[in-house]
Amino acid sequence: MSSDLVSSLVKFCTIDSGIKILSSQALRWSAPHLFGDPFELHYQTTLDLTSESLLDVLLREALIMLFGPDVPSGRHNRLVNIMARWREQERFCDEQEADTVLRELLGQIAEIQAHQVDEYMLEWQRFARNIRIACFAEKPNNVACWQRFASNHRGVALRFNCGDDTALPKPQRVTYHQHAPLITHQREQLEVIYGRRGAPTSAEFPEKLLLKGRQDHLEQEWRCIDRTTELEDEDHEQCYDTRKFPAHELRAVYFGVFTAERDKQHIGKLVRANYPTAKIYQAMAAAGRYELDFVSWSQR
Repeated sequence: MSSDLVSSLVKFCTIDSGIKILSSQALRWSAPHLFGDPFELHYQTTLDLTSESLLDVLLREALIMLFGPDVPSGRHNRLVNIMARWREQERFCDEQEADTVLRELLGQIAEIQAHQVDEYMLEWQRFARNIRIACFAEKPNNVACWQRFASNHRGVALRFNCGDDTALPKPQRVTYHQHAPLITHQREQLEVIYGRRGAPTSAEFPEKLLLKGRQDHLEQEWRCIDRTTELEDEDHEQCYDTRKFPAHELRAVYFGVFTAERDKQHIGKLVRANYPTAKIYQAMAAAGRYELDFVSWSQR
């Protein structure tokens, strides 16, 4: 998935997290399993796919080719070509007779394919153990993000420059779908075996981290994805990296509608002392609309 063009990203967080970010001048990049989302793929994700389950779907597809109403297409594939030839020759009287022969033939294919899937899963686990993600929104007026990530408007939002030559290169937009992502699945492997698509590769892994459920679409999330230093297997529980950002890349700080005055004063001092180019704003509920407006904030 190609990167979209965006010049800045907003990090919504609690007061404690905001103070930690501003004090350390660093952002946390986390492994996917830290997000606490049961639909997020990570290094411990397993597959409901075995040689036996793959054999079942292969058999069903083969029987449809042999006895279904349509002539098999895709005869460039060796297996499809065999089914088409047997169909033309009326090789089997019925499905029961065909099942006996097909189980031996397709069982071997299913075992080979299951082994390839195991190798593919090892690639995924190596990738997912070492990937790190920083999550953002595009705009500071995102009400859903203030509610979910910034303590119901009591937290803070930090706006950073992003893109080439910044600490947040190649930001990518999350897309929202009805169906959750899978590393692979039976239908995909079936299509590989019958030559309808190429085998999935590790090049597709990052795209699987840019899909979320439609219920989260109001967050309008963006992600920066990067690999950490290659970890040994016993070190994979080291779940996040803390990465510095240049002070001038903090463009603005936004206080929530209900952010406490003492927290605003504390953060205001941090920003004035360490981020002289950053501006500070106060969120306000827009009159008559479920929207947020912002006004300049001055430390007293």
